[in-house]
Amino acid sequence: MTAGDSYGPFLAAALAEQRSRKASFEQRGLAVVTSSGTLTAVLAGFVALTGRQTHSVSAVVELLVTVGAVCFVFAAVFGLATNRPVNAYQEPSDEWLTSLTGEAVWSADPVLGSRRVAEANVGTLTSYRAANGRKAVLLTLALGFEVAAVAILAVAVGLIIWGVGQPGEHTYATP
Repeated sequence: MTAGDSYGPFLAAALAEQRSRKASFEQRGLAVVTSSGTLTAVLAGFVALTGRQTHSVSAVVELLVTVGAVCFVFAAVFGLATNRPVNAYQEPSDEWLTSLTGEAVWSADPVLGSRRVAEANVGTLTSYRAANGRKAVLLTLALGFEVAAVAILAVAVGLIIWGVGQPGEHTYATP
């Protein structure tokens, strides 16, 4: 038994974990896109339904609603960016894989074979870690913008409910 017998399974498990993280980031990015889109649609519906009457709201409330909607857009953009195809994921090349079928490789020392596989896995693992780190940043930004949008809209709704900034500051009528 060699040390490579221990390293091989370790590298394979680490690589499987990074592939799982990639899928998780991408799924959560799409979830942000879906929830931001849904909440933006609800916001647009609310504005459309209430816009048929004459309302008096402050310019601050209008600004908060606008900023909240923009935050939802940014959340969706960053969520989509987590799913952008990235060539940063280095997988073993076709040439390298084809080279594994050569007679000299099949009859070589098993330790050499384990080392070549480990080298390929290390290269792949390194690229997955780097790309997943970028996806983590994008997902964090997406979630941050979504949380900001919800918080900003909650403040706007609170101002409306509590009557802060009602008639007088800014009035608009819709037909």
